[in-house]
Amino acid sequence: MNGIRRLAFLDAIRGVACLLVMFQHILERISPNFKFFTVNYISFGTMGVVSFFLVSGFVIPLSLEKTKSIRYYFIKRFFRLYPLYAFVLLLTLGFLFFSENQPTFQAVISNFTLFQEYFKQPSFIGDSWTLSLEIVWYVLFAVVFFVKLNRKPILLMTLSSLTVLLFTFVSLAIHKRLPLGRVGYIHTCFVGLLFYRYYTGEISRKAFISCLIMAIPSMVFAFAVTYGYFRHPVFSPACIFFTWGAGYLLFIIYFIRRSKGYNRVITYLGKISYSIYLDHSLILTACFSFLGLSFPAGTLVIVLTIILAHFTYLYVESPGIRFGKRSGKRFQMTQTV
Repeated sequence: MNGIRRLAFLDAIRGVACLLVMFQHILERISPNFKFFTVNYISFGTMGVVSFFLVSGFVIPLSLEKTKSIRYYFIKRFFRLYPLYAFVLLLTLGFLFFSENQPTFQAVISNFTLFQEYFKQPSFIGDSWTLSLEIVWYVLFAVVFFVKLNRKPILLMTLSSLTVLLFTFVSLAIHKRLPLGRVGYIHTCFVGLLFYRYYTGEISRKAFISCLIMAIPSMVFAFAVTYGYFRHPVFSPACIFFTWGAGYLLFIIYFIRRSKGYNRVITYLGKISYSIYLDHSLILTACFSFLGLSFPAGTLVIVLTIILAHFTYLYVESPGIRFGKRSGKRFQMTQTV
């Protein structure tokens, strides 16, 4: 199980998911018809994000269970996420300072915390709000590990499903729309964890399917309330169900075909998917600002994003990962001396 993060099927999912997010952000700006379709029927960007969270739920357990050190785990997680984010944020701020929309000091500081959305500040990097949810998942799994529930997938899936239902009934009781979509992403991480336990043989097929039968309906009910009963200001209920269903289906198809070979291009894109995910927002803003909203400009965004992502992976993302591993190991050594 060493090197699970480089399993080809996971990289293939990441590769497809990052392309879906990038295409979504490009085409929704260029084509009003495409934007209408994606808010009413299926949002390809959200589909990619759902798949990303399933992958995160699948891979994060190994990161902590391999070292059995919560501090080492958080050091590695920090240097996995933050160096590239800070680098892209600095580039983005440099571009914004020369534009008409000067960022405020409060917005700049809040963006560096990764929790700008909760401070009611604009986000300078596309879908960076998902990173704050990733951090919530990291912390939550660390808690689960600390109380020794990490290897009890049936209990965890039950608790997660009950939590989703609890938030849903609270929403109905106070007659207020709660952000159950965010709760759904965390629930999705637990579903990814369930797939991981099934992959490692720690849970039987019967128990695995039983847990899925419990997990999926709870989220369907939650979304029926928050996107159907209360309505969402942007997305239609049909769009939400089709989109999340497609995101899950993408992961499940690749999981079923996990022993198959995959195209090297798509797996490499998966390898640099975090760089693509963050870099494309900057490239998109720059290209559309200088060239206008057009399909040639959109094509240029794709090409330049992949080129930039290749180099940010090599010279920012990878060094950050290596530094995190070395720092964590040194920390462990000092703790045992």
